[in-house]
Amino acid sequence: MKIVDRKTFMQMPKGTVFCKFPRFDEGDHSSSKLAFAVQEPMILDGTTESDFYYIEPGFMTPVDGKSSTEDDNILMDMEANLGKEYPFEAFSSRDGMYEGDEVGFAIYSRSEVEEMICLLQKALKEGY
Repeated sequence: MKIVDRKTFMQMPKGTVFCKFPRFDEGDHSSSKLAFAVQEPMILDGTTESDFYYIEPGFMTPVDGKSSTEDDNILMDMEANLGKEYPFEAFSSRDGMYEGDEVGFAIYSRSEVEEMICLLQKALKEGY
């Protein structure tokens, strides 16, 4: 894993696995800041001049939902009918980079991504 700044991140290729990483002020190495600010891994899905698009593998939307209201209805139905299954799919979201240079990016290495894939394959084999 390596930490890069915004300028470097915006030049990374689509498919890069990353998470946002808090940038510390000089002399501020508070572990509590780090613990609450590091996010789950995301997949870079493209960049524009000032924004980027990403996919969160663990955050999906109902396939049949055509609006946020329909998504909410599906989720409420799932809660009311425990065990009922709906198909979900990953989707791309936009990040407007509102933090500016206050955030860095942790870029996962190829071997770290391969390890994540192995963990998911093991979970698939054991749990399904």
